[in-house]
Amino acid sequence: MNKKIISCLIMGFILCSSLNAQTTQEGNKGTASDSTFVFHYPPCIQMFKADYKSNRQTLQLLKKRLQTFSKGKDTLYVNGYSGECENDSRNQRTAFHRCINLKGYLINYYGLRERDFKTVNTPHNHPDLGDIVVISYSSLPPLKQMEEDVSKSLPAEKEQKTEEITPVVVEKETDHPETLVNGQEQAKQEVIVEEKTVTEMPLQREVVGTESETQPTTAASPRTKNARTAYRWYAGIELGMPLGVSTFTSFASAGKTGFEGGVLGGYRISPLLSVEAGISLGSMRLGASKCCSDYWLGADGVRYLEHVAGMDSYSYRDIHSSVSVQQYALRLNVELLQIVRPDWDKRWSLTVSPAIYGIGTQATLKENGTKTTIVKRDGRFQFGAGAGIGGSYQVTGNLGIGLHSGVIWVFGERFDGITPTDHKENMIWNNTVTLIWRFGSNK
Repeated sequence: MNKKIISCLIMGFILCSSLNAQTTQEGNKGTASDSTFVFHYPPCIQMFKADYKSNRQTLQLLKKRLQTFSKGKDTLYVNGYSGECENDSRNQRTAFHRCINLKGYLINYYGLRERDFKTVNTPHNHPDLGDIVVISYSSLPPLKQMEEDVSKSLPAEKEQKTEEITPVVVEKETDHPETLVNGQEQAKQEVIVEEKTVTEMPLQREVVGTESETQPTTAASPRTKNARTAYRWYAGIELGMPLGVSTFTSFASAGKTGFEGGVLGGYRISPLLSVEAGISLGSMRLGASKCCSDYWLGADGVRYLEHVAGMDSYSYRDIHSSVSVQQYALRLNVELLQIVRPDWDKRWSLTVSPAIYGIGTQATLKENGTKTTIVKRDGRFQFGAGAGIGGSYQVTGNLGIGLHSGVIWVFGERFDGITPTDHKENMIWNNTVTLIWRFGSNK
């Protein structure tokens, strides 16, 4: 009898040990699948396809996992793989833009920041899973094992029409029929919402097969739409037409629009703010207003009320001021569209730019007809302040074109070299066309 009892105890101990080991193994698998998420891509395709393989289910799992993401503590490791293109350079670009797509989506819809990611792009296939992008909470995820676990925990995919959507499987099912039905309906609604948001994310247009087989889409490429979130630094050139208003003005009959050219560089602090510095050189032509046309300029550079006997003098209506201008600008750009509508198409930009300036000017007073120099004033350096407004369009991932208009109030003496009258204005109105090249990473 004692032998039977001892045998039963031994068998029970062995059975409990086996169950405990199996439970531990399954728990470890669940941990891996809870922290690593694999998204599949067709060969050499940059565009994210939600209905490709298990992408939709994986996106749902990632969405639930991000509810516990702690900013500043947790890090998402993004690993992109591409090995089916014709060369390593194309594979590198493909892996890069796949990662940009997914990160842009998570930033736009889940409130993450670029600093929450660490990205690695690999120009070849993953040895086990092929063309994929992996998002993980660890730098070395067990990819093959995780993929097997996820495939076991999710229902098999079925080919369906767009309107026939299978709800995500709930891990724990209740015994109450009403609760089960409500849970399925809620899961179906989440899948529908997710499908809409995924199709609206900034995806790259891809050409499959011939030109006649190109998939139509209205979404901009990530190199275009997400340029301001992908690149922090930018540089550019600007060409414009400055106009001056002082004692003389560019809007008078003897005045003309000027010309200026310059360079600029900037750094994007956030999607809302950026700072930039610029240098430009130009010239303006200013003439006398009707109210000041009765004054006279003597050869000594002094203003007179009438012609001076015994000295060359010129009526204000017969002379103009040619002003060379140097502008050294420091601007803060505020993105208005980011304030009004954060999900606005990132290809377009509308900014308001308060700025401070260093202004170097030299005025030369000349006769209108002969352009003979009457008086050449000494060069001056003064400070100014102003603001402008501008709009731009991102033509490609790196190249953008914009228009900018701004007014600078120049402090100190009149930059036109004319003795002040009743006019109080002393300002420059700049109107420029700008070409911008964006570069550098967002890390």
